[in-house]
Amino acid sequence: MAKFVTSRPFSGVRQIKFEQLLETNPDWVAQVSERELEDYLYELEKRYQDRCHQLVEENWEKVLAADPTVQGTAAAITVGETISARAREIAMSELLEA
Repeated sequence: MAKFVTSRPFSGVRQIKFEQLLETNPDWVAQVSERELEDYLYELEKRYQDRCHQLVEENWEKVLAADPTVQGTAAAITVGETISARAREIAMSELLEA
């Protein structure tokens, strides 16, 4: 069984998923070792990051296909921030469904 000194043993995506697991699957959390839990959460975090990158790339391709002149402009910063924020929302939603 995984035992932690603090109630928030992880950070970011791993902590969010850990808290969800404590609510939705406490028996599993109680049965796995600390190492297994850390490995599982690390893998989920990696998939989250990979998915974010994939979504950002796909959406930038769409933006540039629609208007190639946006690249290198001040508007590109705003568009990039919007794309990144939306990618994080989608990837987090997918992570929490996993």
